Amino acid sequence: LTAQDRVLVATFDAASKDSALGDVVSVAVRTNLAQSRAVHLVSTSGLVAALERMQRPASSRVDLALARDIAAREGIKAVVAGSVASAGAGFIITARLISAASGDELAVYQESASSAADIIPAVDRLTRQLRGRIGESLKSVKNAPALAQVATSSLDALRSYAAGLRANDVEGDFPKAIPLFEDAIAKDSGFAAAYVQLSNTIGNANLNRPRQDSLIATAYRLRARLPEAERYSVEGAYFFRRNRPKSIAAYERAVALDSSDVESLNQLAILSERTRNHARAEQLTRRAIVVEPESGILFENLANTLANAGKLDAADSVYRVMKTQKILYPTDRAEALLLYVRGEVDSAEARARAGAKSSNPQLSRVMLALLRQLMQVRGRLRESDSLALEVRARNVARGARVDSLALPLRTAIDDAWLRGQSQRAVARIETAVRANPLTPKSPPGAMLDAAHNYALAGAPERGRALLARYDSAARDSVDRQSWQGQRAYTEAEILLAERRTDDAIRAYRRMDVDADGLPHWCAFCLPVSLGRAYDQANMADSAVANLERYLANTADSRINVDTWMLGPAHKRLGELYEARGDAKRAAEHYAAFVDLWKRADPELQPKVAEARTALERVRRKLAQ
Repeated sequence: LTAQDRVLVATFDAASKDSALGDVVSVAVRTNLAQSRAVHLVSTSGLVAALERMQRPASSRVDLALARDIAAREGIKAVVAGSVASAGAGFIITARLISAASGDELAVYQESASSAADIIPAVDRLTRQLRGRIGESLKSVKNAPALAQVATSSLDALRSYAAGLRANDVEGDFPKAIPLFEDAIAKDSGFAAAYVQLSNTIGNANLNRPRQDSLIATAYRLRARLPEAERYSVEGAYFFRRNRPKSIAAYERAVALDSSDVESLNQLAILSERTRNHARAEQLTRRAIVVEPESGILFENLANTLANAGKLDAADSVYRVMKTQKILYPTDRAEALLLYVRGEVDSAEARARAGAKSSNPQLSRVMLALLRQLMQVRGRLRESDSLALEVRARNVARGARVDSLALPLRTAIDDAWLRGQSQRAVARIETAVRANPLTPKSPPGAMLDAAHNYALAGAPERGRALLARYDSAARDSVDRQSWQGQRAYTEAEILLAERRTDDAIRAYRRMDVDADGLPHWCAFCLPVSLGRAYDQANMADSAVANLERYLANTADSRINVDTWMLGPAHKRLGELYEARGDAKRAAEHYAAFVDLWKRADPELQPKVAEARTALERVRRKLAQ
């Protein structure tokens, strides 16, 4: 076997009273084999994808027979299987390395455990022999840390951890996985891998970002108990929001150790994407796909990277490849957003409405939230508000953390920016803040959002007071780093509302680069902000240039700004082009605005009528 050959670890048989021991020993074997650079293990996501292609349930027990079937179909070189059998008060653990093609046993090793407490050391001894047989140097095997060190010495903790992995990775049942990982940590507070998995699962469930950060911080403190490559991965995750250059360096060390480390390749790609290095993000993602050609998340990440780089046809082709190769992954939202950034808003809306009716609760919830944003983009604010309440109720029902300020603050933007009712917007913000007082323990984003919305509503003095409170409260280095761009943006919005336009422009430019010296992820935030600022300064050419740059951006995350800015940007560009005598471009933007808001709420229809009149006027000029 070579480092490029893939090996599949099957579920061990348990010929004992404890039927769950097979799963536990399998996880222990995988953990120890994963330390070896001499072989590449098939990931759980790759295994699940293979089962789906075989039209088998993802939760199928992968015994030796099924493992060999999967290996034959997927071109996997060998299978590791085995058993755990009771022997008096102890156990006998057997591991077999089997040729996937012929079924021949290439190696068989056996170890005894005098009791349940000796199972983990026995698996350690067993897998060291197996690693040597696979091709790892004896020196490397000898110097490798003990399994109890890189995982846990507690069989009960490992049992809960194994069950958590199955719930998260195989069943996709995140609420079930969370208490299992918590139980593993309760049984061994030094179980570093359990902290990592619990953080990942909470992230998968989109439940509690602050707790995720706390768990990764704990794993970082315990990183000496992790295998070397995994240690670098934890360092990368720890610095991801704290110091991106350090995060990049950590993941690069992990990839240098193991060029097939898909997780580190993917994280490096995400960091490249978030620093606007689309070419490197594409290259890294394609490298990861070579290792795991069945990973749906990698294909979607590739499509997203291509779309952000403006390669919309290439992004669309990725989804076609996924369908052709039956790579199953929930891409509904991403495909709908690809339609949206192409300008096919009607098609995107139809896709969102269909998805919102899905019997899959997660898909339905995600598409419902997207439909809500599309309704905001189209000026249908009443329907958007109704959908927002439904999304909120569903999140509360599933136990997700819900920001009580988010909905009223968002509605305040609609009041101030779209409905032109600034006093009502200020009153709405004040009512929301009284009901949900902002304290040093409040999420940093809530205080900054409220300050920003006060500025948009024409009350910059209240926004500045909140910004000062944020500066006093946000002492944590993670929060300060993570929210630096938002803080700079909020300050710039306050300056713009104070009519200090030159200062606002300088502040907007500062937000484009983070404290770590790398670009802020949002490539469209600066041009849309400068467009508004230059328009306020009556610098029409600069306003047009920046608003056009904003509209040309193809990142799907642009929809977050489009919800309140897309319609007004088209209308304002129509006016600016008409003022400088460019009837053709004026007509294009007036027409885009009218089409976008043709079914907007009644209180917004006067703006639509005004744009229609202007459109007719410039078209008459074009006809002359």
